[in-house]
Amino acid sequence: MDINEKIIEDIICVLNENFIFIEKNDFERADLSNFIEDSLQFISLVVALEEMFAIEFPDELLLYDNFKLLPDLYVLIDELLKLKARDS
Repeated sequence: MDINEKIIEDIICVLNENFIFIEKNDFERADLSNFIEDSLQFISLVVALEEMFAIEFPDELLLYDNFKLLPDLYVLIDELLKLKARDS
């Protein structure tokens, strides 16, 4: 398993733990706006992702649109992980 697949699997794991059930084969087309019902669920998801990946989303990135589509969320997490690795 490469790092990209690991990130995707970890995102799906976090989603499942937050009662958002997405299959891996639906990842590319999944729209979280169909699953996230309120701001509390959104914040819970953000915190769980930060804990899973040991990252912190900057305030300016905490926009619902950045988390709406899973491929966009993947790119955001991947970029934050790269920044974290570079800063370490």
